This record gives sequence, C-alpha cells and structure tokens, in this order.
Amino acid sequence: MNIEEDLEIKNRVEDDGIGYILYTEGLGKYNKPELELRKIPEEFITNAKNIMIGIGESIMQEPDVQGGEIFELKDTVHKYDFLLRIIQPPLGSTDNAQRCLRIVDYYEENEGIPTGIQKVIIETYLLEGIQYLNNEKYNEAISFFDKCILLKPNFKGAYKFRAETYLYLKVMGKAVEDFTRALEQGDDDPSIYFNRAIAYAFDDEAFNALKDITTFIELNPDKPIGYEQRANIHEKFGNLPDAVKDRKTAESKK
Repeated sequence: MNIEEDLEIKNRVEDDGIGYILYTEGLGKYNKPELELRKIPEEFITNAKNIMIGIGESIMQEPDVQGGEIFELKDTVHKYDFLLRIIQPPLGSTDNAQRCLRIVDYYEENEGIPTGIQKVIIETYLLEGIQYLNNEKYNEAISFFDKCILLKPNFKGAYKFRAETYLYLKVMGKAVEDFTRALEQGDDDPSIYFNRAIAYAFDDEAFNALKDITTFIELNPDKPIGYEQRANIHEKFGNLPDAVKDRKTAESKK
C-alpha cells in the first residue's frame, strides 16, 4: 500500500463552526480502523494531515491492528490540543469503516504510549520545535523539545536542537549540558563542537572552548569557518599571534 496514494483524507467544518474534522477513507479495505481528528484549527490542517498519514503508516505496519477494534491512544501532538475522544465512526466514512481510531486529548506521564504511535508523536514534537526555533520563538521551541525528551530520554536530536535554542537565549550552561548529552547519545554532528565552543567561550572557559573548536577543525579541516571562530576565541582571551595565524589559514581555505 502506498499510504499517500491509497489513503483519502477528507474534512468538514465542526458542527459548532469552530475548527475542522479530518477523517480517512481507505484503511477499511485493508481491514484496518479508519482515523479521525477533531477540533483542528484551519492553520493546522496541513500538519494534521501529515500526522494522520504517519499514524496510517504505523497501523499498516502492525499486523495485529485489525478492523473491528477500537484503539485509544493518549497523545498531545501539538499546542492546540485538538485531539478529542471519538465515540462514533468517522463522519462521512463509508459503510466499510465500522470502527475508528479513538484519540484523546490528554497524556499521563505514568502511562506509556503504544509503540506504533510513539515515533509519530516524537517526530511531530521535534518538527514543531524546529519550526518555532526557525521563527525565533525560543521558549515555545524549548517546550516541544522538552516533550520529545520526556517521551524519549535518549533522543539525541532533541538535545542538540534544545541546546541550539539555549545558545540563542544565551543560557550557556544549559546549552553546554544539552550539547554534551547529544554527544553522549551518539550524535556525530560536528556542529555540536562548534556551537559548544561558542557557549564555553561566552562563559569564559577558554580551555574547553579551544578544545571544542579544535575538534571541529579536525573534523572539517577544509572549512574556513572553524579557523575564523578559533581566531575569535583566541582574540577574546588575548592570544593575538594565534588569532592572526588562524585568520590567515581561514583566508587560504576560501
């Protein structure tokens, strides 16, 4: 099954005129439950459709998810809290869709999320956080990265992006902690060393700043930005000869 081609996602306005209902047609023919999302703000419809596609893919990959069953998942996918309890089959669905996926609008920390949906939720949180980060809404971004880490404490990507957010907020201690956690979880992105060097330098930790930026240069010997940044760090701590040397090297790499 090509989920994006075979799964039709329809929508209608809520009876109270506030928000939209999204519902699927197409899973029933594979003996899987149809899906329905409620109370969706107009500006979030595209994101909600992507969420439904992700859930549909998960359901299709799980042989034990059969039609005729009702599943209740606990989930707070995003800030709008539009996922409400469903007690009827999807509105407008065909007669073949006898059951729907029941999705509720709360999440209890002491209860695990079913495996089939957890990846979709975490990735959705991460994308929301990155979008806020790109829009310079740093506190909102951190709240979504926090949710990722709550659900998956070893999620290296969430630590890295949360660290970058703290860097913009100039909360350097927390930035260093999160960059370190990302590395501990196996993230091999060289930019972590580059950015952690900035955080260390801001907090006047010359040794650690130079150590990290040198590691970045060793991983990216042909990128002038590494030498330029090390020159900046040398200048900050009064080592002008080495700063001049690094600037010359950076110029030769351009």
